[in-house]
Amino acid sequence: MGRDGRDAGGGDVRPRATTRARHRVVACATVVAVVLLGGGPATAVPPRAAGADVVCSAGAPPPPAVAGDLLLGAGCEAVGTRVDGDVRVAPDVGWAALQDVVVGGSVHLGRGTDVSVVGAQVGADVTLDAPGNAYLERVVLDGELRGTVGRALWVVRSVVHGPVRLDAPTRAPSADLWLRGSWFGGWVSLVGGQPRLLGSTLAQGTTLTRPVLAEVCGTRTGASVLVQRAQGPVRLGGPVHLGRCVPGPAQTPATVGGSVRLRENAAPVTVADLVVAGDLGCEGSAPPPTVVRTVVQGTRSGQCA
Repeated sequence: MGRDGRDAGGGDVRPRATTRARHRVVACATVVAVVLLGGGPATAVPPRAAGADVVCSAGAPPPPAVAGDLLLGAGCEAVGTRVDGDVRVAPDVGWAALQDVVVGGSVHLGRGTDVSVVGAQVGADVTLDAPGNAYLERVVLDGELRGTVGRALWVVRSVVHGPVRLDAPTRAPSADLWLRGSWFGGWVSLVGGQPRLLGSTLAQGTTLTRPVLAEVCGTRTGASVLVQRAQGPVRLGGPVHLGRCVPGPAQTPATVGGSVRLRENAAPVTVADLVVAGDLGCEGSAPPPTVVRTVVQGTRSGQCA
């Protein structure tokens, strides 16, 4: 997928932006009823607020259109629903799912719940409060992706216009973070866990801090890459095959439009089959990074000199 939001097959995966206008149907109906009944201001009942929450659970799907917010309970499957407000996935309710939905506000993934979002336009942010396994595919997100990952997070064939700010919880430091075949318009900052950026496009850059394992393969990065205080092996560059980083030379090297900095890593870092438009700087890592089949158009410094 390129910066223009198109996938490898040339199809446009970036749907049109959604609006966040709220309906006023209930309020207007109440005002009309007051007028027809002849009630004056002193006796009129205050209109009911438009957009009351709708609760969805197993066997009780939401209506096609929700004027307010939608709460997903245990076993909820919301398919083809338009929500003008926010969507909240309740914590610790097993699992819930969204498919082919349009959300005017934000989506919040509650703690401990497994959730699948396949096909969604989100007008604001997606936030995570350590959900269980969270799977996002074909999601177009106008805002940012942020919060704490639970057991695992997959972002596949998606478009995120805002920044990405994710961390792994201290109780699950090895949480998986898969960012695959997607386009990211903002800076990608990942703390802890096992981040894998595969076959994606980063319009800006990325910072990986304290990863237990990290792989950045087949990915185009517009700005810089910083890897610091890694606790496990890191690989930058190289090919992707069947959704995984694989060893060996790449037919098309991954690219970094800015510089690469490797700092204070306590595990092996390998830079291979990478084209770096800026500098390559390495300091304070043990063992020193390994750099092979890499083109650095700027200067090499420190342990990578």
